Amino acid sequence: GPITGTIFLKHILKMAKELEYWIERGVKHIKFKISCNLDELESQLRVFKNKLKEIGTETIVLRADTNECFSDIEKARKALKIMNRYNINIVEQPMPREKLKEIAKLRKEFHPSIEIMLDESLQRPSDIELFAQMEVADTVNFHPSKLGCLTITRETILKTQRLGMKANIGSALMTEIGLYHYLNLAASIPRLDYPLEE
Repeated sequence: GPITGTIFLKHILKMAKELEYWIERGVKHIKFKISCNLDELESQLRVFKNKLKEIGTETIVLRADTNECFSDIEKARKALKIMNRYNINIVEQPMPREKLKEIAKLRKEFHPSIEIMLDESLQRPSDIELFAQMEVADTVNFHPSKLGCLTITRETILKTQRLGMKANIGSALMTEIGLYHYLNLAASIPRLDYPLEE
């Protein structure tokens, strides 16, 4: 089935090569880590844009993983403006996990052109109700091991979808046993909103 390609932060030209690698393999959803420096972020996205133009593809979903990069809302807003200009579809965890009020403001400002995905903000199953109430996320990223057992994770994913948000099943580094549980979990969800991460 479809997968999400991941590109880690490294020299920008190496990242562009990896972008090409995933696209050549027919991957349509690409997650990449970004620089917290706004000038570097802009050059990174410019190189990506040129690479996509060169390859001649328009149908790629680009997801920027910021890993809680921007601690103040002004810098986060500037970063999202840059990402919006370069047609980034999803921004994952634009601010530190506890800054839900600020993230909700950003979501309101950039909706619907940018979807906000929360990752580190999810600490316990009950956070999902809070996210829905605050309208802070379009999507929540679930790591199979994060909430303890897979049954709880599965129930929380289904609740997320019932509350009108999408769920992504992220992969951290895992053993073969971990991978087996990850695939089992994915197979038990009636509707997957995103392709699985490689």
